[in-house]
Amino acid sequence: MAKFWGMARKIIIDKLRVQEMTRRIKGFKFRDNACLHNSKYFEQWVSIQGSFSYREGKMAKEDRENGFYYEISEPSLEYILALFQNNLKFIREYAPLHILLKRFLEKESMKEIKFEYIVKNFLRIITLKIKSEKALSYKTFHKLFISFLFHLNHNLHLPIVGHRLMDIRRIIRIKRYRRLSLNNIDVPKRRYDPELVYYYQQALSSLYTNSIALEFLSYYHIIEYFYENIFEENLMDNVKSLFTVRGVFHKNRKDLKKLVKLIQKHNEKDMLQLVLKKFLDINRLIQDLNNHDKTYYLYLLRNSVKFAKAPPLNQNKIFETLAARIYTVRNALVHSKEGEKPKYVPFSKYEEDLKNEIPLMRYIAEQIIIKNSEELC
Repeated sequence: MAKFWGMARKIIIDKLRVQEMTRRIKGFKFRDNACLHNSKYFEQWVSIQGSFSYREGKMAKEDRENGFYYEISEPSLEYILALFQNNLKFIREYAPLHILLKRFLEKESMKEIKFEYIVKNFLRIITLKIKSEKALSYKTFHKLFISFLFHLNHNLHLPIVGHRLMDIRRIIRIKRYRRLSLNNIDVPKRRYDPELVYYYQQALSSLYTNSIALEFLSYYHIIEYFYENIFEENLMDNVKSLFTVRGVFHKNRKDLKKLVKLIQKHNEKDMLQLVLKKFLDINRLIQDLNNHDKTYYLYLLRNSVKFAKAPPLNQNKIFETLAARIYTVRNALVHSKEGEKPKYVPFSKYEEDLKNEIPLMRYIAEQIIIKNSEELC
């Protein structure tokens, strides 16, 4: 019997079982960091959002007419093994598995614990499994997966969605950059605008519930909050310039037309750019982006947002291209009609592209909130 962190535990490992699992998963493919499948079997990590918890143990349904079997339950050992094998680099770098294992063993009173029991229970995840009597493509399996989840969403009002390891990566990456505990932070020294904070909190809540579009739009609302004031301020400066520098007089019809055109030419993208110019320290933003990930700013310079047809950033036109990128992505999120306009489809191939825009939006929003705060008296 070995001791783990001072606790006497005997962990039983069935080597033949582990070898059999290793052999079996060679006949499977592992996709998107969370999906294990072959021609007759599909398994993917799912999570129930919000305050709901899963207490059913196992939910199973059989479609005898079409030869399908659906089951939501603890993950198969093959799935767990594949999850670890395909994400070993991430797990070593980010996930504190030794801490999770220690906490798990502290809660368990058994002196003898099977390795299979540990693997299945200390991660506390569930998966949706689909079995088919006939061979199916991955695309067909994925459609069945989405259809079954919607069936539960619609009939049980159950907020269950497909889960990917990249969602955990996004959360952990921000935490690693900040890496503060409650004991290490000071009391607030500034007073922040409540409405801006509410939008920021909504964005952070969306981070944990996998609502990426809502997360992006919540940060966008923080920028949008200043559109009217910034537009009026900029308009007044331009009007003042026309009267004092260019000698425009209100009785001159031609000059009045100039004023009208000046008002009409401002659109939402222009106002977005004005807000960014007023509140952003661009060097600080680049520093934040590089601290987040040393390749992230380079990614923004080299890559467009494909689903929105949003341009890459240009260092020589940084505010112009930054505004264009943000505004174009925003439009793709809010326009859902069929047609020529680019649009975003949730839980689709576009999901990862949108996730890549979130750190940019978060650091912009944080600068704006802080810039518009006041010192506490």
